[in-house]
Amino acid sequence: MISFLGGDTRYQGQQFGASILSSILAMAYEQRYALGAFTIVSVESLPQTIPFYERFSFQQYTSPNGNANKYLGITMDEIQDLLKGMGEARTQNGKDAI
Repeated sequence: MISFLGGDTRYQGQQFGASILSSILAMAYEQRYALGAFTIVSVESLPQTIPFYERFSFQQYTSPNGNANKYLGITMDEIQDLLKGMGEARTQNGKDAI
């Protein structure tokens, strides 16, 4: 779970957040076997940042505690497709070329 990912407004629009999130998703995908039953990456998001996560194929689901923050998730299969599309596919010990 990614609790919050944010950047100073002076740096927004410069792709720093996108680069960081791409790296996080690539690392989660690479470690999926080591993490066992880990099949989804979820993020707690402020309502105004939902479009940022949706650009990475995250989908909203119901908030477990009813607060104003929103929860979004992406599956490992969706991460694999996203990484293929981004051209940032990596291999893990020669197991999976994505």
